[in-house]
Amino acid sequence: MGERPDYNPPYDSPLEDEFAHNFVKYAAPLDAFDTQFTAETMCGRFIVDFVVRLENHVIAFECDGKDYHDESRDEWRDAMILGTGNVDTIYRLRGSDLYYHMDDCLFVISRLDPCVYSHRGLVNLETLASIEARSADYSNDPNRVLVVYWGERRGLDPLFISIDRRSRSNPTGRRQFWRHLFKYATAEGGGDLDVLMAKYRSGWSHPFPERS
Repeated sequence: MGERPDYNPPYDSPLEDEFAHNFVKYAAPLDAFDTQFTAETMCGRFIVDFVVRLENHVIAFECDGKDYHDESRDEWRDAMILGTGNVDTIYRLRGSDLYYHMDDCLFVISRLDPCVYSHRGLVNLETLASIEARSADYSNDPNRVLVVYWGERRGLDPLFISIDRRSRSNPTGRRQFWRHLFKYATAEGGGDLDVLMAKYRSGWSHPFPERS
């Protein structure tokens, strides 16, 4: 039987501290709530911000601050971690989204993986979520959810939050791009991730596989 996770600051960054502070308020009893989890892969050792374990499912959360975020490298990194089988699902949460719309970010997770929250937590998040988050399309692409705030703008463009979710499971039958990257890395024998990425890019004369 799991236990409710504790909020035990300080964490590795203020952003992670803020995420943990809010996440544990709604979390279900978990078998583990690990911070700075080490994932050993064929392309080296990677550190994951948070990993939660419950029953037979392991879900990772990465809080991406703007100054430390390389979207392409993150995609490769997640592919290597998922390929090990030690993590089932990885969420990537942008720092600005967490800072301005924390409750909506947590609510999006509740729609895709409700198991990480308690019943009371789910009810509370449903109450706190914005109309935009509640009405977002969760069926079109479970690997990336966009919540658009038409009433909030930066210049002419509406503000939005974007949450990436990569998972070993594939209930929709969609092609999963991370599997393509992992298969390529396996064929090349792994090694330094940046070298592998450069080698892959040099062969982009072929049609690029569909991302999903």
